[in-house]
Amino acid sequence: QAPGSVPSVGSRYFLEVRDVPAGAIPVGLLGWRQPVALDLTVVGAPGCALEVVILTIDVPPAPAAGKSIWPLDIPSQSSLVGVAVDQQAAILKLGVNPLGIVATNGGRFLIR
Repeated sequence: QAPGSVPSVGSRYFLEVRDVPAGAIPVGLLGWRQPVALDLTVVGAPGCALEVVILTIDVPPAPAAGKSIWPLDIPSQSSLVGVAVDQQAAILKLGVNPLGIVATNGGRFLIR
């Protein structure tokens, strides 16, 4: 989460992807937590795991100084209050491993 950003209905919420290497492309993944994280070693990303059941994929703006701010518009629907959303980023960078992807740790936010 970007400093000062609150995930509330009818607002724009900002997630922050940090430590993005130069020339890499961050990809945002939103969904729900996997019951068991999927180890990505077998597909060429050792030490990485997919922690979310992916419902949506988004490409945040290009990173600056190793950081990308990912804006999310949360609809004005009161039924969303209390919904937990899990997020993770995949960093695309050729040559970093055979798959060319590094997965961040997953996170969760609760819509207010």
